[in-house]
Amino acid sequence: MDKLCEKIGTCSVPKFYRLIGKKWCYPILCNLMAGEKYSFENIIEMTHRGVPRHSLSVFLKELIDLGVLIKNKSGKYCLTDKGKLIKSKFEDIKKIMTSKCEIIEKK
Repeated sequence: MDKLCEKIGTCSVPKFYRLIGKKWCYPILCNLMAGEKYSFENIIEMTHRGVPRHSLSVFLKELIDLGVLIKNKSGKYCLTDKGKLIKSKFEDIKKIMTSKCEIIEKK
């Protein structure tokens, strides 16, 4: 079913799953604050200049296409309601994964 949906372009779920697996997805979405607006340069700084500019541009376009971000007329990016919900789920996952986090010493 996913392949059929994707083939006809009606389902964004497979596209989203591919997107969240990308290296910079989690750090970028987790650092965007709801209600705040960010320039391209602000987002580059969030990654400590680790993401290539072209890759970030493509990634942000994908987030816009999926309805996670919007880019306003002044060129600033902000989370949509869908983006805010996704960010909150990422935060829930972080809480779960760190709730009983123990440091394992190397022997």
